[in-house]
Amino acid sequence: FLLLVAGIEQNPGPDQSNKKNLKIVHNNVCSLLPKLDLINNELHEYDIICISESHLDKSITDDQIKLNGFHKPIRLDRNRHGGGVTIYVKNSLHFIIQNDISVSNLELLWVEVRNYSNEKFLVGVLYRPPNSNSNIWDLFNESVDKALDCNLPIFLCGDFNCDMMSNTSNSFKKLLNRLNLENVVWEPTNFTTQTGTCIDLCVTNRKNLIKSVTVLTPICSSHSPVSVEISFKTFKQHSFKRQIRDFKRADYEGLKNQLNDTDWDDVVFNSNNINDVYMNFVRTFESTVNRYIPTKTITVRPNDKPFMNNLIRNKIRHRNRFTTKRKLQIIQITGKNLEKFVMKLSA
Repeated sequence: FLLLVAGIEQNPGPDQSNKKNLKIVHNNVCSLLPKLDLINNELHEYDIICISESHLDKSITDDQIKLNGFHKPIRLDRNRHGGGVTIYVKNSLHFIIQNDISVSNLELLWVEVRNYSNEKFLVGVLYRPPNSNSNIWDLFNESVDKALDCNLPIFLCGDFNCDMMSNTSNSFKKLLNRLNLENVVWEPTNFTTQTGTCIDLCVTNRKNLIKSVTVLTPICSSHSPVSVEISFKTFKQHSFKRQIRDFKRADYEGLKNQLNDTDWDDVVFNSNNINDVYMNFVRTFESTVNRYIPTKTITVRPNDKPFMNNLIRNKIRHRNRFTTKRKLQIIQITGKNLEKFVMKLSA
């Protein structure tokens, strides 16, 4: 009976009346299967997760790489040693795999996504291996042309292995210009100890629909996840407060003695009406519980994993601050090297 009356208030649950902009995230994970727990914890809040270099083949089943809260993974595999792309779509969204606009010999996967208000758009994920021959851009052009014929907003993420901060990407920039696509990522996304390159991109034909672009802290490879927030609405699960019993601070001995000392015949069984007897008992029991078992207010975060706590959350913040500081140092080093190079050219 203590468990029945110990709650202070009903669990209000998530507020489904609130809506948020939809978020897409891409990450080159360099092998999906052994890093699934990290991805599930770090990227679970996003509505669409695009993965490049999944390193999967037919021996890995969908159930082995399933993420809670998402539809079964949409896959374009190569083998266990390299390549491959995968897309996860939240259960609250509907999708259709668009095989008709994919082309052979290109690791590019397309899905048409629809939200609760029937708004549609295309999401793609690409992996272009380094040192690919120029023919791959012809295949890319062919697939994107087909996607543009759908007359839908396009958001194409992936590891293009083409540094947008370098002159080596000029031909690719011209290709995007011919296709009326625009890249929205313009900071380093892949890091070594001394350099950073902007190769994890998101290109779109509707830049006006993009509300924000964020390069996140690397979580499972040298590549940073890249998050894009777009103005398509989906439901948001808000955190909420709840008052509960603090059983760790309870005085069980005092509670037991008080219950034993209570004259139940006098305070409860003093009426012939069963409803009155019941209410007398509940009031007496609850007032005694309130005296010996204190309460506390907690924050319920619907998207948190069972193991998440304030200590882990603080460590994640510390990691993110350190990564941001290191990225600034790399940018400064790159700038100094560029100055030295220009001085040598001038000499």
